Amino acid sequence: MTETLKMVLSAFSLVVLLTACGGGGGGGGAPEGSAVFSVTPSASANGNTSPDKPVQVTAGGTTLFRINPTPGFVASVGGTCPGTLIGSTYTVGPITGDCTVSASFSPITYTVTPLSGQNGIIKPNTPQSVFNGSPKIFEITPGSGYSIISVSGCGGTLAGNIFTTAPITGNCAVSASFSPNQYNVVSRATGSGGQVSCQTPVTLGGGSACTIVPDAGYQLFALSDNGVNVFGQVSSNIYSLSSISVGHDIVAAFMLKQFSVVPSATNGTLSPSTSQTVSYGFTKDFVATPNNGYAISAVSGNCGGTLSGSTYTTAPVTSDCTSSVSFSPITYAVATSAGTGGSVTATSQQPIYYNSTPGYTITPASGYSVISVSGCGGTLSGNIFTTAPITGNCTVSAGFTPIQYSTGILSLSVATKPSDLGFLEV
Repeated sequence: MTETLKMVLSAFSLVVLLTACGGGGGGGGAPEGSAVFSVTPSASANGNTSPDKPVQVTAGGTTLFRINPTPGFVASVGGTCPGTLIGSTYTVGPITGDCTVSASFSPITYTVTPLSGQNGIIKPNTPQSVFNGSPKIFEITPGSGYSIISVSGCGGTLAGNIFTTAPITGNCAVSASFSPNQYNVVSRATGSGGQVSCQTPVTLGGGSACTIVPDAGYQLFALSDNGVNVFGQVSSNIYSLSSISVGHDIVAAFMLKQFSVVPSATNGTLSPSTSQTVSYGFTKDFVATPNNGYAISAVSGNCGGTLSGSTYTTAPVTSDCTSSVSFSPITYAVATSAGTGGSVTATSQQPIYYNSTPGYTITPASGYSVISVSGCGGTLSGNIFTTAPITGNCTVSAGFTPIQYSTGILSLSVATKPSDLGFLEV
């Protein structure tokens, strides 16, 4: 090949090459001498462009940029170059001058929707926009008298009443459910004497019946509910609770039943003399004191019991009862004693009681007269001797003497038997 031919071929190849390059732009086939412009890309944090250096494009041409966000971010493209973003490809053009392509990246946001059931709320209670990879915190608040059963969704965990989602990577929902509380009704008795038992546990709004069972001989003395006296609300040993919304502490106290022992007495006294209050199973002592001239006769009434000396002791008391002690009048013996020459006889045959004043007839024998009558503090009126009020055994004694007869000269004693004349009876 000649040198001339080589030169021609080289020149031709250069022209073809320049034509194919289009002056470095995207508008191939542009005539030689077309203007060339710079398209300058830029990117914010969390992504990049490819290419990331300025690109030369001929007037009217186009070029492509790959927009690459970091995972979890989404891209938007601005700048002075015209263009469209489809997927991750940004097509620039047609180019009419130097311009810029500016890519910015922002976190992807997802919607977290709270869903609370009845009887409680989730705060916040509206759908929340959350950046990709970020957790979201919700406060779970049950209604009055309710508790949290469960909280689920968005891969979260519950600590107390705070629910924290896992890092959010998509739309999700948080659900909470609630149940009515259960309340304990605690019952107990202080000391001995009985028991109290209540239905427990109780669901919110429910009721409980507390049954009170005293031991034999005991009765309910006091009942409190959370420290408040409710004794007056007990009916037939049942205390009822309704519409329960808190726990209850029921405390019962018992005491021995109290009964009245009523004493009575005739012709004497029982001490104490008024109605006595006696606890179940206990006894009561009374001192019996007869009136003057009376003695304890018998014990009656439905208290039972025994008499020892002057002390009357009831049987163990199990109900209201009466105790009665009766006293009978004491009878006294009044003996009579008559000396020679007469007799002493009672004016009537009847018991002689305290303070009575029996009478006695003093009768001298024929030829005799009464010398004296004494005893029992009495007095003689005519031939009737009346004692003083009798307070004890005593004797009425009468003495007689022969009657002395007299004449004008000689006083003679009339003998009534030979010995009175000094003769010896044989």
